[in-house]
Amino acid sequence: MKYFIRIMARQIFKFLICFFLISVMNSCSLKKEEPKPDPRETLLRYRHLLTDLKLQEAYAMLADTCKTFISEEEFIAYNNVPDSIRISQIYNMLSVDTLPVYGYNDFTRFKVRYYMVNRRENTSSYGNWFYSLVYENDQWKIIWFSKMIDIAFSHLQNQQYQQARLLFEIITGVNPFNESAFRGLAISYANLSQLDKAINTGRKMIEVIPENHSNYALLADFYRSANLLDESIENYKKAISIDSLPIYYVNLGSVYKLNKQYVEADELYRKGLELDSTLVQGWWMLGELYYQNMEDSESAERYFKKALELPPMDDTYQSQLYYSYALFLFTEAAKVERQDYIIESRRLLIEAKKYISKAQEIDSLNSDYSYLQNEINIKLQGV
Repeated sequence: MKYFIRIMARQIFKFLICFFLISVMNSCSLKKEEPKPDPRETLLRYRHLLTDLKLQEAYAMLADTCKTFISEEEFIAYNNVPDSIRISQIYNMLSVDTLPVYGYNDFTRFKVRYYMVNRRENTSSYGNWFYSLVYENDQWKIIWFSKMIDIAFSHLQNQQYQQARLLFEIITGVNPFNESAFRGLAISYANLSQLDKAINTGRKMIEVIPENHSNYALLADFYRSANLLDESIENYKKAISIDSLPIYYVNLGSVYKLNKQYVEADELYRKGLELDSTLVQGWWMLGELYYQNMEDSESAERYFKKALELPPMDDTYQSQLYYSYALFLFTEAAKVERQDYIIESRRLLIEAKKYISKAQEIDSLNSDYSYLQNEINIKLQGV
């Protein structure tokens, strides 16, 4: 009997200990954490400081990590707008909307919609600012990387892709919501032939700002380069559903062309040109389609000539257009030559030489251009 009582006492003691521990844990869990201050107030104060050019105070509101990449002097120099511009450009904030942060408890982000009036140029426009804030040292701090982003995009423009990649990786490592940095990082990866990383980063770019049509178009280009044509088509369609730019129809048509869906490609090229008849790429791609896939040289030449009559594109694309037309003429000259029409063959070759020379004026180091130029010269010596 005494043994039984001792056993029962031990069990009761264990139960009381467990009950006490559970009660303590529950009471701890019921304690409310101190509420964080309103990040919107921090953002608005920061914007007012920028507007009033109180840049030292604005710099003090930056996150500590950001300050390791930008000194106070550099921050002030970057944001110190001349009085003539500051007075002529009037910004009015229309709304401040909270954006999702995907479970990052110490982050918040906002889209600030504004209306800008430029008194000097008598123009006005709407736009958006995007801000991310991090909670550190019991207060919200602004994440700011504008100057570093400018430097990184300058590296991109100068084809210094490794340097650009490094800076964009630093920025996105600190701020997981900087759409511009993700865009630059994705482009850097693509130019470094790291298409898997470009695609994954492109997806993150869309996750951050899902309403930006150009992000879908860029991701579509990455999928196209990776020969993932169904995914490319899907993303171009998404871009068009947001903003039906003529160039998107032309680019989507080119994906269908790669997929050997030539009728669909033809329709999309024409849709783009219906929206903008001055779109050089549309006429150019129609020429390529009819030359390479439709076996209609007469139509191809007509479309190429329409493209060449329009104002030139960016040098890279314009040189490719010159090369494409020169190659078409060279191929047509070979067909004529086999039919013993030497005079016509020579005319086509001379015209081809004219356009390949134009391409080489833009890009003298391109081996494809040099090879075609040499082949044209050899043919001209024989006719």
